[in-house]
Amino acid sequence: MMKEENFALALLISKRAGLHGKALVSTSELAGITGFSQQSISRKLRSLETEGMISRKASTSGVEVALTQKGRAEERRVVPAQ
Repeated sequence: MMKEENFALALLISKRAGLHGKALVSTSELAGITGFSQQSISRKLRSLETEGMISRKASTSGVEVALTQKGRAEERRVVPAQ
């Protein structure tokens, strides 16, 4: 099971991704939203990717991040449909 703060970051990514399923973000943008340092966000993203919860792809505008099937399943498990 992932750490609570990492799950919160995954939920933020999911919300930002919306219907497109992918969010184009920067670590500094996520740091500003969450209050974590840019380095902490980078470590958390790396951890989520290692756990198979997100996929990341670098681009010139930032990082394209998406929840994987495993990440979406964890989201549904923890946050039931309303």
